[in-house]
Amino acid sequence: MVPRAKAFLLEAREIQLAAHRAGLPGDEVAKLRSDAIDIVIDALYLRAGPAAASLTLVATGGYGRAELCPLSDIDLLVLVPAHTAETKQAVETILYPLWDVGLKVGQSVRTVAEAADYARNDLHLHVALLETRLLCGERSQFAQLEVRLSELLSGEAWQPLAKAIVESQRKRREKAGGSAYLQEPDLKNGVGALRDVQGCVWLARIARGVAGLGAAGFLPVGDLQKFEQAKATLLRLRCELHFQVTRPTEQL
Repeated sequence: MVPRAKAFLLEAREIQLAAHRAGLPGDEVAKLRSDAIDIVIDALYLRAGPAAASLTLVATGGYGRAELCPLSDIDLLVLVPAHTAETKQAVETILYPLWDVGLKVGQSVRTVAEAADYARNDLHLHVALLETRLLCGERSQFAQLEVRLSELLSGEAWQPLAKAIVESQRKRREKAGGSAYLQEPDLKNGVGALRDVQGCVWLARIARGVAGLGAAGFLPVGDLQKFEQAKATLLRLRCELHFQVTRPTEQL
């Protein structure tokens, strides 16, 4: 399985590079790698057989948005009904080949209750779970997780999270130089970079309960188009940077 997955991912990278060189928008290029990773994970889940029937594999963060630049991490949440020897073995059957093919996977294995509790107390995890996508497996656990996360934001409960996101973004920008006019900007963490784009979407999501600045009513159509074009440009620059280096970096 590992040699075939490696060969498939190498070919997928060549397709992503060709699409990038042909001038496709950055968001479309980033989705190509996400689609390839989806195929590999789905194949590994099917290969695990009945032992994996109780698992739910969920993409989170950038992978949940289907935005994977060439060297982006793979953020993966595995939901389990309980922590048993059987579920541990099934999870390892899926995760180990991902590491063996050289992917950098940020994984967590939790019950629905554990995931909700961690989200309540961990800002990084909570924002990652704002952008989840069901990959494969037992669907009811994913539905339960969505309900639990919605409960965390009900009423006025979203406001402390919004304030925490704004403060976290402020500290991140300061650490990355605190200016939009740097000669070597950080495409992910700098002022006006991808984290700021994502932060706007997170705030719209938790304030209005819908994904997207347009659906949330924060931007008119014309401004939304400019916002999406700017995001695609940043993703295109990040993809180009990742194609030119061998280790993940975000600084031009």
